[in-house]
Amino acid sequence: MTRMLAVSVMVAVWVGVVGVGSALATGGRLDGQVYEAAALEDTLTFEHGWFNTAKSAAAGYAAATYQASPWAGGVGFRARLTNAAGERMEWRGLIKGGSLDGEVSRVEGGRRVKTAFIGTLAR
Repeated sequence: MTRMLAVSVMVAVWVGVVGVGSALATGGRLDGQVYEAAALEDTLTFEHGWFNTAKSAAAGYAAATYQASPWAGGVGFRARLTNAAGERMEWRGLIKGGSLDGEVSRVEGGRRVKTAFIGTLAR
């Protein structure tokens, strides 16, 4: 639980430091990397400047471009996925040494839900 809280704080600080949009380089930096997020029972994929997860795709969310930038000795990333109904999921995190500390946020029942997660490099 303490690590999850630390992850949320690190991600929030990273987003606050680099800001939104133009401060982040567009994708490509993480291309070819796949991470397993066991607690989410999901697989995150970075490919050709695009990001998606297996569960998100199965739920109708389209792959989206991702932004990545060096941060805190690793690479911070951010991607916003949208489905046909216009619902959005925002994924962000810090990748360092083959591990990913991240957070996904979405709106459920009219309120924003944030979930911290840890992923490991699968390939």
